[in-house]
Amino acid sequence: TKVSCKTTVQVLHDDTNLYVRLESQMPAEQRNGSLDAELVEVYLAPSTGRDIVYRFSIGPKAESKADAALGLVSDVMDPRHGRFDPDWTGEWTADTRLEPREGRWLALLTIPHKTMEAERPASGATWRGNFGRIHAPAPDRVEPSIWSATAGVGSLDDRDAFGELVFEGAAHSETPGREARN
Repeated sequence: TKVSCKTTVQVLHDDTNLYVRLESQMPAEQRNGSLDAELVEVYLAPSTGRDIVYRFSIGPKAESKADAALGLVSDVMDPRHGRFDPDWTGEWTADTRLEPREGRWLALLTIPHKTMEAERPASGATWRGNFGRIHAPAPDRVEPSIWSATAGVGSLDDRDAFGELVFEGAAHSETPGREARN
């Protein structure tokens, strides 16, 4: 399905964090109006040997930040079993910026690897995940866009539709007086 506003995702990492930058177009009619229904979501399933998915979401307003995790509750009698647990609170930050003149809003998520109980991904490591945006061009119309989707799967959190993130070497910090080598 064609969407009216494009969203671009960039993912980088270093020894400590994963950085997700999202750039979302804003239509002219929304640049001075409400953006309350706008939202971007990031789903990550690090290769840790555990079947856990982390969800991070943010809208144009910083107070819209939310997160949840799926797979941390192993007790099948617990009502959170098999569902995203909104009580999970991860350590991460999100910065947002509206740029009406450029017709966009930006979000930068900084997610420490330790928040997802993961080590720094080695070069060639593969994680699974998905990225999406909920755009509401009108009160009665919602346009979801999903980075990785397959026919018959319209849900951003469907793990069967997750794409693969293949990591390349991380940037290494330099020690003064020493040459950086890879």
